[in-house]
Amino acid sequence: MPRLTTLENMNNYRASSLWYRDGSFIKLRNLLVAYTFPKSQTRFADLKVFVQGTNLFSLDNIGFADPEQLGIAYPSTRSYWAGIKLNF
Repeated sequence: MPRLTTLENMNNYRASSLWYRDGSFIKLRNLLVAYTFPKSQTRFADLKVFVQGTNLFSLDNIGFADPEQLGIAYPSTRSYWAGIKLNF
């Protein structure tokens, strides 16, 4: 383990695992849930309802940043969408 010193010290150049962290993670990047109603239940030719999200959650040991973030780049944004598709 390196020592804190202001003087030249050979221990400053030794390999160390002090700053290594477990970088494994599981991330839900995209999720789309949709339901198409049967024609017998509606007066439309096609009726679909959907919700979608990106970057919904991440399970990791890094509490302060996105595990896929490089350096000082902006973190990936979390987005939500909902919609209805109608065909007459």
